[in-house]
Amino acid sequence: MIQLDTPYVPESLGYDSSRLDVLHHFFQGQIDKKVLIGASYAITREGKLFAAGAIGKQSFREEDKRPLKPDTIFRIYSITKLFTAVAVFKLVEDGLCRLDETMKTWLPEMDTEDFSKVTIAHALSHTGGLPVAAGVYPLKEGELDCRQLIEQEFQRGGRDWITAALKKGRESEPGTRWEYSSLGMILLGVLIERITGVRAERYIEENILRFCGMPDSGFWDTMKNRSDIADRLFIQFEDTEKELNNPDQHSPWEAVPGTAGHMFSTVADLANFGNMLLNGGRLDGRRVLGRIAVEKMTSVYTKPHIKSFCWQDGGRYKPYGLGSDLGLEDFYLITPGTYHHEGWGRSRLSVDPEKRFVSAYFVPFVEPDVWDPIPSYNTQAIISSGLI
Repeated sequence: MIQLDTPYVPESLGYDSSRLDVLHHFFQGQIDKKVLIGASYAITREGKLFAAGAIGKQSFREEDKRPLKPDTIFRIYSITKLFTAVAVFKLVEDGLCRLDETMKTWLPEMDTEDFSKVTIAHALSHTGGLPVAAGVYPLKEGELDCRQLIEQEFQRGGRDWITAALKKGRESEPGTRWEYSSLGMILLGVLIERITGVRAERYIEENILRFCGMPDSGFWDTMKNRSDIADRLFIQFEDTEKELNNPDQHSPWEAVPGTAGHMFSTVADLANFGNMLLNGGRLDGRRVLGRIAVEKMTSVYTKPHIKSFCWQDGGRYKPYGLGSDLGLEDFYLITPGTYHHEGWGRSRLSVDPEKRFVSAYFVPFVEPDVWDPIPSYNTQAIISSGLI
């Protein structure tokens, strides 16, 4: 275990340091069982970093013996959605759009019978009935999900990927179900670009990351040009190696905003972002967002009639904010009011406003296509258990 020398000790901030030993033992056990390649974490209270560490390897390659470090850079997948939500709220604060506006105002491709009623709030809260990816619901024989439809459009030489994705049709009437749609967050990336005239990824980097003390975060177009990226990037897949070794390779997918899951970061940078939200949109005197916007984004938006059937949920109520997860399912050991987001099971950012507690962790699996609840949910339980 490589532990960062932090400015504060756990007990000075009301945290039992013995629980960190339990956390380290748990991570080692998961590595020994070949569930995890490694793990890293950063924990703060009152904005003060008191624990950070890493264990395991930096690559899936057996011959690559480099240790995973607390400052290793990794893809955060769907935690990216929290940054997209903040970007949208910045536009709302500036009077450039409203949450109740329909998406078709900025995306005429959505001016169809199925999607003309979808609002910005619907897209942020996954209640717009927008197409979901394979796995959220079982696909019928021969049915393509929205990503496959986009790929098909590109293979034909077309570029109207929005219309192609929407051909899957509506999952439900807007405002009636919670249906996890990464496409909705991608379309919000288009909205950001069409309102500002700036690529959504650049808007997020320039207006959020640089004000949150996140020097090791960004999207691939920016990160690939870093002189230290080859030494610091976590390699979980062969595709990551290919991107790293061929930085100038182009793909038609570059036209699709990476606002649903294509950001890279470190656990410390994610903790800084969480503390910005915890502090009402400010960090170290720098303003990213207003307090009311943060409160709106991280309060429950879904009404009790909003049920989830995703991943065989069976129709349970899903408490969700405008971009943030507020679920208190039995597999979470968190304080009510905590808002959080998972990144494909491999990472999580959690912000507890009541306890003034932020945690970020990275738990990459050995089997790249197998999702295991134990590393993600059990890690959160151990981290939460240290609060005194």
